[in-house]
Amino acid sequence: MKLMITIFLLVLSVVCIASIAADKQLIRGVNIGGWLLAERFITPYLFALNSCQLQGDWCFYPNQLSAPPTGSRKHKYCDLYSCKPHLIETPMEDITKDYPTDEKTLLSSFPTKATAKEYMMFHWDNFVTKDDIFFLSEVAKVEYVRVPLPHYVMNDILDDEPWVDGQWLYFVRFVGWCRQYNINVWIDMHTTFGSQDGFEVTGESLPEAPECQHWITSPENVKRSLDAIKDISQAIMDDNLRDVVTGFGILNSPFANCPQAQIEKYSNDAFKIVRDIMGDNTAVHMTDSFNAANWNNGWWDDSNLHNNTYIDSHYYHVFNQNERALSPKQHIAYTCAKLAKETSSCCYEDHPTNTKASNGVSRIVGEWSAAYDILPKEMVKEIMKEIQDPKMQKAPSMMDRTLSEERKEFLEHHVQAQMVSYESVDTGVSSGWFFYTLKMEGGAFAEWDFSRGIKEGWIPKIPDKNTNSASLFGSCQSIAAKTNDNMNIVKQFPDPTKVKTRLGPTIDDDYVVSHAGGGNTGGSSTTTTNTHNTQKSEPLEIPTTNNTLKKEKSRSFHWFRFFALVFFGYGIWHVFLKDQYGFGRQRGEYNALRQLNF
Repeated sequence: MKLMITIFLLVLSVVCIASIAADKQLIRGVNIGGWLLAERFITPYLFALNSCQLQGDWCFYPNQLSAPPTGSRKHKYCDLYSCKPHLIETPMEDITKDYPTDEKTLLSSFPTKATAKEYMMFHWDNFVTKDDIFFLSEVAKVEYVRVPLPHYVMNDILDDEPWVDGQWLYFVRFVGWCRQYNINVWIDMHTTFGSQDGFEVTGESLPEAPECQHWITSPENVKRSLDAIKDISQAIMDDNLRDVVTGFGILNSPFANCPQAQIEKYSNDAFKIVRDIMGDNTAVHMTDSFNAANWNNGWWDDSNLHNNTYIDSHYYHVFNQNERALSPKQHIAYTCAKLAKETSSCCYEDHPTNTKASNGVSRIVGEWSAAYDILPKEMVKEIMKEIQDPKMQKAPSMMDRTLSEERKEFLEHHVQAQMVSYESVDTGVSSGWFFYTLKMEGGAFAEWDFSRGIKEGWIPKIPDKNTNSASLFGSCQSIAAKTNDNMNIVKQFPDPTKVKTRLGPTIDDDYVVSHAGGGNTGGSSTTTTNTHNTQKSEPLEIPTTNNTLKKEKSRSFHWFRFFALVFFGYGIWHVFLKDQYGFGRQRGEYNALRQLNF
């Protein structure tokens, strides 16, 4: 009888969810990250500059996504014995020298801007192909893509700035492919003049202050950023791209200390620029400044003026150690309890009662991935060390990483739970999401690779825009309940016992701590409820080709040689000198030496 009631309630909940969202068309797609704005963890080989490339002697690494096709006359492999690594000072890191870490240091490494631009053109030309767009449309059923653009894309570049332009021509070609396959393009101004957060994803790292002060406190930088939005909007109209480019992101993830009043002014100014040039039906999305609830105050709530506007949030499970330490079931529960709640924290007509979704601004989750236990910034350091090795005859071992069947099974649930939560159909405040990102170079960050996920089956094809994910996969809680809590698939990197990284807020939600209310079951031999104090997972072991392990083995080998020399000296003394000199017997050390258990 209980089973029948449970089945009836489940069916009823699915029917209700489907009816709630029946008249809402969802926006769901994928980011084209690491393309027109380079990111090192997406394309490590692009940042692995060597002496040959700096001289304009173009060569490439095996399996490099930026390389021309192997049959092209422009393609050749780098001779890693004659082409020496280009390493720069890295004052922000725990290593003194490394390859360039962001687009600014990458471009600054070349002797001239012309050489830098020629190098980047290989990347812009080859990273995304028409076959990728065919795959997105015909296989993955994607209807939207989000394309990060740099603030200098329209050539507002001063002489003392390292930036180069030229991306726009490749973007225009890309839009043409999307037109052919009926894919909407949303652009996102991913960077600002001065950097809105000081991290490498904005094109430049600011070691003295990874904050927004270099941007928001400079009237000149704010004006140049707004001018960039104006120039991009006008170029879309001039190049007849407006039928495909239907959305514009005006600011990406400023640092949390940016004053909200100044973000409001900037967003209003940028909104007016985009709508005046591109039309009133242009989708405009703006940042949530890492707290969407702050915007649940009547912001952009005019149903006529602010229709088709969005507060954009980005959710990840890997940037805090407390998150990486969660069990598989806890990761799902964390999405259900915390991230779903954050998604539905805005925006409502009747705030703070929050029962009626706003007729103006809506919600969108512009970035999320399936990653859960590897910190990209630390892992990419290890990859770059591997690339430095001139004995590398093939792709570095971490770049060859594959996913176990058990890991894929969890990733399927992890993805489904996020799809359901970020659509928030029970509240009606969200309009959809964009996965980050289209593709990754190699397998080290496979969980970020949308194309790989589709091919391997742990990311489902995008449902029809009239079909919400909850109607297909059930509630987030039901997905958590059927998830195998196998701690063997949690391989934290870096090892939290050896490398200290940002802990992040304490995770004390009862539903998360209790492993989605069911305890730790399904594969783990230990049960813990205080996950933020007790590490339960095994750290990820870097393969033996890694230079760090080589150094550890080298230290061990030094000790081995030391003891070998001791024993060798002892043997010489014992055979030839003992009877004559008897050092050990005279000083009382010989018998003690024999008793040592080596």
